[in-house]
Amino acid sequence: MLSGGGSKGLAHIGVIKAIEEKKIELDFIVGCSMGALVGSLYGLGYSSHAMTSIARLIISKKLLNFKFSLSEFFDSKKIDSLLDEIFQETTFRELKIPVYITAVDLLNYNYIVFNDGLLKNAIRASISLPVIFKPVMINGRVLIDGGIIEILPLSVARKLGANYIIAVNVVGSLSEDIYFEDSSNVKSIDYGLIRTALSSIYILQRSQIQKTIESFKPEVLINVDTSGISPIDFNLNLEDIISRGYESAKNALK
Repeated sequence: MLSGGGSKGLAHIGVIKAIEEKKIELDFIVGCSMGALVGSLYGLGYSSHAMTSIARLIISKKLLNFKFSLSEFFDSKKIDSLLDEIFQETTFRELKIPVYITAVDLLNYNYIVFNDGLLKNAIRASISLPVIFKPVMINGRVLIDGGIIEILPLSVARKLGANYIIAVNVVGSLSEDIYFEDSSNVKSIDYGLIRTALSSIYILQRSQIQKTIESFKPEVLINVDTSGISPIDFNLNLEDIISRGYESAKNALK
């Protein structure tokens, strides 16, 4: 099970490399957001080496071009073009390993799982994080990032009958400490709308992922240390993030 996490999700490539070395056969993959993209590539038969080349392509595209509008802060056309370039008209039926991709319906708050149709459309829905990219409409549903409900989609895996789950968390977790403070000293700051919105979402996701892990208890949990990396930083050190995923997976899969 591959979590979302924006650019942090490129660490999944390193996890895949460790899985390849261990010769672990997967019955199916459930992915959210970047986990859906990487999971789909692996399901189609791409090796970790080939995925690294695609990751370089993603970084080269400079996806997050600021665009101020009432529907999104970054231009979705680049991500649409990229997904079309990578997946073209490839469908779920062409997968060598079944992949399930999660999204959320804004109209009725339903948790949606795609397992048929065009891969690029399902992935586009799954990566539509509010504030970053505008929603997409599929089958009359207005869809956003599946991570709004479950950024590590363990409940889907269990409902599909998985009795042995390898779960990959690239999001991180929250400190369990509670800080008691004095509120006398206050200052006005200009923190920024986008930064505030995204930070709020990431806090909720970290809290949510802890509860999901506690509820569904995966048999193997790979926590990748992605500290110091922003989920919207696509100028990151690719070799470093892949190495973090690989080392974490290698240790967890002993």
